[in-house]
Amino acid sequence: MKKNQKRKNKIRNKKRIRHKNKMINKNKKKIKKKEFYTAKIHSNELEKTLKSLNKKFDLICIDSFHEYNESKRDFELITSLLNDNGIIICHDCYPINKEKCLPKYSIGEWSGETYVALVELAYNNPNYYYGILNIDTGIGIISKKEFELLKNNLNTEKQKELLYLHQNNNKMTYDYFIENSKEIINIIDLN
Repeated sequence: MKKNQKRKNKIRNKKRIRHKNKMINKNKKKIKKKEFYTAKIHSNELEKTLKSLNKKFDLICIDSFHEYNESKRDFELITSLLNDNGIIICHDCYPINKEKCLPKYSIGEWSGETYVALVELAYNNPNYYYGILNIDTGIGIISKKEFELLKNNLNTEKQKELLYLHQNNNKMTYDYFIENSKEIINIIDLN
């Protein structure tokens, strides 16, 4: 009798699973489809490719080429393609040391000057909300909407000073950034 009961339960469970799948399939028709795009695109092709989609995005993740001009161009482009409730996540925004943030490409671990381009974006767009998670080589977060850890009341005078140092190729740019990063761009320590 126990074998028959187990067999009946197994059959019932299969029916439930089939029933759940049918319900899920019915629900899928009611839910508006979300589209996902993933691409590995050279920085020079990014604008043409994204604009050809004719879309605004909820989430954009970017690991820009780390030279300053390319990072700056990419940030300007992707912020223009962000929905009002959207979020941008970017990599290499908090270099671990001075050697990793050389202005020109360097073989090995290289963060370049993405951090400076992000500060300039924050300086020019104080209405957005910013934060950099102090993990890996810095995970930058940009949002048009307020979130708990993100801030938009950053110190614009210190941002301006950092940009001045960078513009004049001052070797103290990185040191100034590290010393003032909490006020300049909202470093978030997760420890």
